[in-house]
Amino acid sequence: MGQEIQFPKNFERFIELGQEAINQQNFSKAVDYFSKAYEIAPDFPLNFLLTNTLFDLGEVEEALELAQEFKRDYYLHIDYLVFYIQLLVGNHQFVQAHQILNERILQDNSEEMNKLVRVKKEVRHAELLYRQFEKRKINELKEELLQLTKLPAFEQMAQVKKSIQLPQDDFLEVAKVLLLKPETNIFVKSWLIEELSGMNIREKITFLWLNKGERAMIPAELSQPYESQTYKRMIAMIEKELGNNDPILLINMVEEIRIQFALLYPFADEVIAEPELWALAYLEEYAVDFESHEDPAIMKEVRKEQRKLRIMLNEAMV
Repeated sequence: MGQEIQFPKNFERFIELGQEAINQQNFSKAVDYFSKAYEIAPDFPLNFLLTNTLFDLGEVEEALELAQEFKRDYYLHIDYLVFYIQLLVGNHQFVQAHQILNERILQDNSEEMNKLVRVKKEVRHAELLYRQFEKRKINELKEELLQLTKLPAFEQMAQVKKSIQLPQDDFLEVAKVLLLKPETNIFVKSWLIEELSGMNIREKITFLWLNKGERAMIPAELSQPYESQTYKRMIAMIEKELGNNDPILLINMVEEIRIQFALLYPFADEVIAEPELWALAYLEEYAVDFESHEDPAIMKEVRKEQRKLRIMLNEAMV
């Protein structure tokens, strides 16, 4: 054969050569050609084609990383979603696979239900096989995670995210222990509870919440931190008052409130009983020439609670 002709900017030609390589079962060469095309025009159809080819080649980690660039597109159709679930399972990310399937099943789309239930069973089967044949690896990761309380706050958050590599039952076991340890960073606890909520865990879980002692909750009954009516009412008032007048201030205030709701999760409503007053107090503090016209004594008490929250936040970041 003659010397291969290169088409460095020819998108269609790279796709054609990639398809020819697939027909010849040469997946490695197909990945090379599709990758060159992807550099020219990265869109979802090509992402799906390249990701599938990587999957066939056994490069499941790289395939998942690439698929995440168009994650929303994979959610749009059940067949794409099923393939995305396969990528998660191939990377032993069973927790996220269960969360996505639970969320989709709760949407109660009858046309998808049979396929979703079947995939749910397949995920569970793969999970059980992984637990059976990778006991040592799982136990080593569990032990590593249970030691994270010895780390500084920012390292705890990085460490706990390794837990998504655990099967669901092992994740739950580790979470229960960490949630009751006073040394576990509060943001780690919030993250664990949010994950348990997404997993639709229906048993009662006990945990240490802030400095208020043991509390109990059923994760499946919790909303996500930023879906609560308290949060939405605060953000709505701030957006209404600031409008387009100061978008930078709006972004900064929303970010601070998001962090505080993560800190208080899942019982933010108990601390922020009157979200409109809290929003007005923030506006008085940050927005130039803003006056709430509320009772000064009431606003003083609200600002006092906000200062306490900031102290807790600073302590959580140490």
